[in-house]
Amino acid sequence: MTRYSVETVTRALRENPNMPDGIREYFEAVKNHTLPQYYRKEFQREKDDYSNEIPPVDVRTMIPGTESLTRYKCQGNYVLGLCLTLRGVINDEVITDRSVLTDIEQFLGSDLSFQVGDPDNQQRIDRINSILNRVLENLG
Repeated sequence: MTRYSVETVTRALRENPNMPDGIREYFEAVKNHTLPQYYRKEFQREKDDYSNEIPPVDVRTMIPGTESLTRYKCQGNYVLGLCLTLRGVINDEVITDRSVLTDIEQFLGSDLSFQVGDPDNQQRIDRINSILNRVLENLG
């Protein structure tokens, strides 16, 4: 059972023609009963479009230019977005396998704060990649 009914999202889509693309894609997936595919695409993007590299500087201090074109999994916005997407896949009941849900909950409860020079940063990246692989495997 998704968070929103087909009727609710259909009305929202009709009444909000300028809805941001990300929300529109989600509502379209609810309407079309394609949430598993929607989440698979989102998690695949989160896996592939962000670097596993841990830069030697605070990513928040990078100046615009070549450096800032790289998106890192250690960025706070990335971690927050990943956690919200994981919560969404649970709340929408797209993943129901108890062992995968337990893994997600453990991940969400783990330390995901990156600090420059922290020797545990690589373990955090590994944990991110592990949960992404586990979720993608479950979504087929």
